[in-house]
Amino acid sequence: MHQQAGDMNAAMAHWQKAVDANPLVPNPLFSLGIAVGNQGHTRTSTAYFTQAIILATQHAPDLRDIARIQHATSLLPRVYESTDEIVLVRHQFQAALDSLLADSPLNLGHNPIYTTGCGSMGYYLVYQGGVNKPLRRQLAQIYTLSMPALGFVAPHVLASRHQTFQFPHTSRYVRHPPQPPNESGYSSISLTRRIRVGILSSFMYHHSVGLLMQGVLTRLSNATYELVLLRSRPWQHDHVSRHAAAHMSQDIQLPTDVFQAQRVVAALELDILVFTEIGMDPGTYFLAFSTLALRSVLFWGHAITSGLSTVDYFITSDLFNSNPDEFTETLYPMQSLTTLFRRPKFTFDRSLLTFLPTIEPHNVLFVVPQTLYKLHPDMDAILAAILTGLPHSYVVLLEGSVPHLATLIQRRLGRVLSPQDLHTRVVFAPYLSTDAFLTLCQVADVVLDPFPVGGGRSSLEIFSVGTPVVVHRNRTSIVQLTAAMYTKMNITTCCVASSDAAYVAMAIHLGSNTSYRDELSSLIQRRSSVLYDSDAATVADVMNDWDQCLHTILAMPPPPSNRSQPTPVNRLGFRLQVAGQPSVEVVLRSNDEEPAAVAAAVAASHKLEPLHQYYIQTLLFNGLQRWRQQSPQVAISADVFPGMTPPVDVYVGDDVALAVHVHLWRYKYRMSGTELGHVIASIRSALNHADESTLWIAARGAQYPPPPPTPPLRSFIAPLVSHQTCVTVVVTTCKRLSLFLATMHSFLPYAATSSVCMLLVLDDHSSAADRRVMQDTFPAVEFVFTRRKGHAHSLNTMLELVTTRFMLYLEDDWRWEPSLPHHPLAHALAILEHDPTIVQVLVNTQHSGWPRRLPTTDDSSFGLYFRHEYGVVDHAFGYWPGFSLNPGVWDLKRLSRCPALRFNESSDVFEREFSLAVWRCGLHVAMLPYTTAVHIGTNGSAYVLNGLPRRFD
Repeated sequence: MHQQAGDMNAAMAHWQKAVDANPLVPNPLFSLGIAVGNQGHTRTSTAYFTQAIILATQHAPDLRDIARIQHATSLLPRVYESTDEIVLVRHQFQAALDSLLADSPLNLGHNPIYTTGCGSMGYYLVYQGGVNKPLRRQLAQIYTLSMPALGFVAPHVLASRHQTFQFPHTSRYVRHPPQPPNESGYSSISLTRRIRVGILSSFMYHHSVGLLMQGVLTRLSNATYELVLLRSRPWQHDHVSRHAAAHMSQDIQLPTDVFQAQRVVAALELDILVFTEIGMDPGTYFLAFSTLALRSVLFWGHAITSGLSTVDYFITSDLFNSNPDEFTETLYPMQSLTTLFRRPKFTFDRSLLTFLPTIEPHNVLFVVPQTLYKLHPDMDAILAAILTGLPHSYVVLLEGSVPHLATLIQRRLGRVLSPQDLHTRVVFAPYLSTDAFLTLCQVADVVLDPFPVGGGRSSLEIFSVGTPVVVHRNRTSIVQLTAAMYTKMNITTCCVASSDAAYVAMAIHLGSNTSYRDELSSLIQRRSSVLYDSDAATVADVMNDWDQCLHTILAMPPPPSNRSQPTPVNRLGFRLQVAGQPSVEVVLRSNDEEPAAVAAAVAASHKLEPLHQYYIQTLLFNGLQRWRQQSPQVAISADVFPGMTPPVDVYVGDDVALAVHVHLWRYKYRMSGTELGHVIASIRSALNHADESTLWIAARGAQYPPPPPTPPLRSFIAPLVSHQTCVTVVVTTCKRLSLFLATMHSFLPYAATSSVCMLLVLDDHSSAADRRVMQDTFPAVEFVFTRRKGHAHSLNTMLELVTTRFMLYLEDDWRWEPSLPHHPLAHALAILEHDPTIVQVLVNTQHSGWPRRLPTTDDSSFGLYFRHEYGVVDHAFGYWPGFSLNPGVWDLKRLSRCPALRFNESSDVFEREFSLAVWRCGLHVAMLPYTTAVHIGTNGSAYVLNGLPRRFD
């Protein structure tokens, strides 16, 4: 109630009371995080969302992922302290999206509107000035994977999207409609009815989007088009909304529920859906995930790509210099400015500008006419240079509706301006009416267009009063709107800078040269008519562009479904056989498609466990790395299938077996596994086994770099020992006395070494009689009898008890060989000392991995070990991340680099979860080159013996 009334302070007070009343419920924290974030308090906002994540994890797991995605988008501040902060925040945002995408599909509930938070779907990302497409696309992929229903396709689109369409006036606007070849699957249909066009908007009123679009929409012929206005949220009614609605065949207020709105729009069977913007309103954004019309078009109301693969075209202009690589949509360039803007009418009233200081004749007034979050930190030095170059000048900034942003900008400017200049020469204007804004622009001597996002509507308004605008072309990261207006007015000798120095020089020249400035202002006044809908030629050009666009996109086949690759496609794929299901092709369709997203989609479709998902992801990553190397090098071109396929190109860093599999997939050639093994062996032999080298493997790159060191696992039980330089041997057992006794008797000869400081047995609910036998047989061994059932609980108890750095872990069903070439503990410790990335050495060979050597002086087997790599196709152990509960020596200090790592006692696949977590910390596993212990166990696992279910028993 308070929020709807606009009293956010009262609303926040009630939310805080809700937190105090029930501190275990995260929902009020969401509201507080959004509220303070919208007020510009980014750190406070992210703190609320962090707290919400913790509470949701512990008490409301269904809300955890919603808290995480809101936290991710809340990382984007309204105002940045510096360019360094932009770099840091961008890295943090990327990392947060990476984490969310890796964990997708997420549990985001039933309504995506409730997931957006104060970050507004990454809205504020554009003001950093970087390349936006990858991050916007990644955010979209998270939603696509997590809420498949967003990808709804209207029935008429499923039936007819593949066709092309001729309407009564097509030949007028499309002189030579393309005729797709018959074999392409396209067919052309001639229709005599009007073209059905839906206009989806949240801002069709006196708003930038409504003002930019109304002129075009109200001039589209009702004889040619059946126009439907789709309101994605209730908006205020004013002259703009009434003007647009009066021209429509239908004016529909859509349901606020996205999925209900999908059905309403689908029932209209639209030919074209025009989005006036995407990314400024959640309703419009999430509807854009659907395919609701035969073709879709995005106007530049937000001036950047949507990041969605479901939007066909982005309206641009030859004047805008748009880069197709920065859009997920296909660019549709018009020759005009694409908009018909009504020249503003206003009442000049100097009394509305009481915030201005007294203007002397020699004073120069600069105005930055944009919201404060559009001011990039690099703009500070430019403003300081301009004010320094013109001592009698001052600058007006717009405080807007969020006063705290002005405080942040003032603090930033205080680093480049003296306190006196900051106080007397920087003026913050309060929130201005349209009349006050245009009066200010007319009073101004020079307007400074900020970057990376400058003016669109505002530049059209400013040019209507003749004030020159200085624009920074090279710093503007969106479509070049203001520069295009100068080109349209044929004013090319002034005001469009290509460097910071040129920008400052232009501003000072305009400010200091009154006669030149007046002459330029008069020129703008004379020529600016071409920018507005009062010019008949302009109207004809713009409307011809739109008519041609709407007819052409229907007369042509739809653009390719994958519109994201800026470079030639290097498709990568293989055929996956899922047990009990038909085989499926796993495909990366472009160089910049993310393996994580593809693997998550396959896993979701086939209900695969995370172990299998990450295996697929790793295979895709390894195959993709050749294209992501700066200078990929072909190591060998092997003609191993003569007459059947071209030669196999193997690049430095390739998994050779994967490269061969992909080659076979690409050319649809099949062969037996035995034959395939011979081919792979022959290529490796020709490479002199270079693919086993550290350098070669490193060329694939690290998927999960090690995180910074974290404190070791906290001990909840008093440690049994304090010795840190030796090995603690831990054996877990459960109701298998005979196996336990055999294991212990076979191992004890290897325990007679100074490197073993203690033997610890954790027993899981054996009988009292068996426990007495164990203790009587091995009186020097420490025994711990766990209180809760389960192997995972025993392992967590072990992690809490053991304080030595190294630990040998054994289950109770391994018989150690009586004669070994080396002491396995000494061998394992030497490997751990040699390779800082190894966290565990398995004491049995797995007949897998890459051979490595210790820096010894002889060639004995003591110098040899194998280093495991996850996701290598033909390694026997390649399907497993590495870390295992097989007999092995653990480095607990390195393991503690994985924060709060514990075995999941509620899962029956805790070992694979733990192994994946270790792998994602960037830690690896090694294996001795010989068999140390033989498995003597039976199917009577601890789960079976304790009467606990496990899916694979």
